[in-house]
Amino acid sequence: MTGPYERDPAYPLITARHHPDLPLQKAGHGSLVDTPGGLSYLAYLVARPHTRHGPCVLGRETAPAPVTWTPDGWPRTPTGLPALEIPAPGPGRAHRR
Repeated sequence: MTGPYERDPAYPLITARHHPDLPLQKAGHGSLVDTPGGLSYLAYLVARPHTRHGPCVLGRETAPAPVTWTPDGWPRTPTGLPALEIPAPGPGRAHRR
């Protein structure tokens, strides 16, 4: 894609910045992925600190987050926070574009 680009008014899409007690930290650097069934997900990088501000002995991991789209075309994750589990799509929870 080529510009012009516009900054998302609800930036960032996903972060743990103000939530140091979450088990997944350092969330970011994601790619939007569309499944063959028409669902959208964010595949993003995270790390699991051994203690609250400790080392991440597993290094960086990839995590998925379901994505919905606002009427004006912005992607949104359910909470904006990295999560260990993702909700399964169901009635009224489809992640289609």
